[in-house]
Amino acid sequence: MAGLAVNEEKSRSVVHTTADSNVFVVEIDTAFDGAVGIRFVSLLKIFRMRDGEVVLLRDYFSPDLVT
Repeated sequence: MAGLAVNEEKSRSVVHTTADSNVFVVEIDTAFDGAVGIRFVSLLKIFRMRDGEVVLLRDYFSPDLVT
């Protein structure tokens, strides 16, 4: 996002395990500092692993927040 810098202190992520040990979910809230204050972009990522490698990644976010 042009003109914005990631604020690592205010950004956060949470990893959730699931009943399937090969699948985990990560919530990410990235904070950006800019001229108009702090903006957040929230993402949800779903990972499926096999033999230590990512075989599926689904990425969800609100595109209207990324402008």
